[in-house]
Amino acid sequence: MSNLIDIYAVCTGKTAAEVEQEFAGRGYGDFKPAVGEAVVELLRPIREETERLLKDKGELEGLYRQGAEKARAIAGRTLSKVHKKVGFIAR
Repeated sequence: MSNLIDIYAVCTGKTAAEVEQEFAGRGYGDFKPAVGEAVVELLRPIREETERLLKDKGELEGLYRQGAEKARAIAGRTLSKVHKKVGFIAR
């Protein structure tokens, strides 16, 4: 039950003591659904943004391209450092 209290506290911004006080005298049957609802509410913006991006294939592909360009630049710098350390001749 301690893990669920921690999860609920994080999701709602309350302390563990506040959660314990809120559910004092109530059973596990009341608490467990409340934890689920709190998690769903915390993740709602992420789910909504994911759904929005999945509907807009053009924007999603643009994000893929941006990520690939950024990764390529970082990998290029890393490979350049490795080549210097190993003694490879630059192309």
